[in-house]
Amino acid sequence: MPKYNKIIFAVFLSFFFCSFISSEVVEVKIYQTTDIHSHIDSSSHETDVGGWLRIGTVIREKQSSYGKKNLLLIDCGDTLEGAFSGVISQGEAGGHLLDIYNYDVWVPGNHEFDFGIKKFLEISENMKCTILNANLLYNGKKLFPGFKIFHKNGAKIAVIGVNASFLKNWFWGRRYQGIGVLKAVDAIGVILEKIAVKKVDMIILAMHHGYLEKDLRGVNEVVDIAMRYPQIDLLLGGHTHIERPGMQIGKSWYVQAGCHGEFLGEITAMIDTEKHEVKKISSILLPMTEDIPKDKVNSVYIQEILKKQKNMTKQVVGSCKKDISAKGLPGINSQISELLCLAIKEETKADIIFHGSLSNHTLSGKITKKDVFLTVPYENTIGTVLLTKNEIKKIIKEQINYILHWSFQGIYGCNIIYNRQNNTVKMDFSKKMQEQKFFSVSFNSYVISSGGGRFPVLKSILKNKKIKETKLDSRKILEKYISKYSPLEIKIKQWMKIEE
Repeated sequence: MPKYNKIIFAVFLSFFFCSFISSEVVEVKIYQTTDIHSHIDSSSHETDVGGWLRIGTVIREKQSSYGKKNLLLIDCGDTLEGAFSGVISQGEAGGHLLDIYNYDVWVPGNHEFDFGIKKFLEISENMKCTILNANLLYNGKKLFPGFKIFHKNGAKIAVIGVNASFLKNWFWGRRYQGIGVLKAVDAIGVILEKIAVKKVDMIILAMHHGYLEKDLRGVNEVVDIAMRYPQIDLLLGGHTHIERPGMQIGKSWYVQAGCHGEFLGEITAMIDTEKHEVKKISSILLPMTEDIPKDKVNSVYIQEILKKQKNMTKQVVGSCKKDISAKGLPGINSQISELLCLAIKEETKADIIFHGSLSNHTLSGKITKKDVFLTVPYENTIGTVLLTKNEIKKIIKEQINYILHWSFQGIYGCNIIYNRQNNTVKMDFSKKMQEQKFFSVSFNSYVISSGGGRFPVLKSILKNKKIKETKLDSRKILEKYISKYSPLEIKIKQWMKIEE
């Protein structure tokens, strides 16, 4: 072969080889967690599965196998609050663990603010991982970037983060002043315009929204987002605590890794870096079973939290003569709701209280701090407002719609007869209250905010009212009452009767 032919052949081979390399499809692993709710040791559903420490063991194995530079690790929120360890650390434990396991992205969820916006800001300012949230506002300004581009195994990947757009229907009170939120579907559109000029190979949306077959309150925007923005390759969901191993929604692939660290979502993306497109996506949920050893996390802080959790589980605050059951309907035949109302009455001196049963935990014998937490697992405060008799009647009629739902708020302090057929409410007041035009009425902060959009009538009644908020949260109010009046014996009084 002539010399120049060899040169041409060599150049051709070189060109062919480079073209083959540049168009090679690369594999990127994406791992997702969501709604861990500060469960360090294990899930609250089963004691021998799930939890951060089992998740941590598998994450370390995957990072070792594929290399940290070749995989993306993303959490979709509700990370700081939920378990006893979250309360003990005021949310800090979750933030520490995201950094310990080298997460690339954290997208805060609605429960991140349960300890107040100031505590959330303190935690987020000390974190190393990237926080993304395109629609979250504080005092009218965006707190975090809406997206970031990552380079993984030669692929250029844009990750967008959004919180639930429903925040205004979950929070009320001084802790949450300044929090605002844009509608996620609109915020994403603005971000995608910025990403369009970046020539990325893959677009991931990590969100604190979950897919539901029926979403009657319109809490989640998953379907709307997928239909409007088909250029999004992968949707990572959360909030609803449902396991979704993988499903097609429009042109996007959707995955959701359940809750409490019971599953780790593993997504495999085959990406053509020359054509800037995803060729194939597959996914599975890896179960965090009891045979997975707990990670021996090298953190003095986390070990201290676990130690405090163990000690506080045994710390007695009071006792009860007989079991106090969470069974029954609030205001009708529930001992726990009666106890909660007694405690709130002691604190606020309100004439009337609306409250429900917040869990199915029964108090028995010695009552510990852990028992109090399990009875009141949320960070609610109490608000008290002056209402007329007609306003109270309207609230009762709205509550009746939810009488078989966990969100039902039973009444305390006034005897009620509700006639279902005529939709009428008869109120029987004590002699002291009969001449009153206004009545002081207490609700918890979640209910005041509309109970997740379930109580629009109540919200409209309270809209322009002056509401006095307690300094203590409802858990501390309950603990204070238990300590003062132990040993407890709760006798049920039927405040509401229903006529068919």
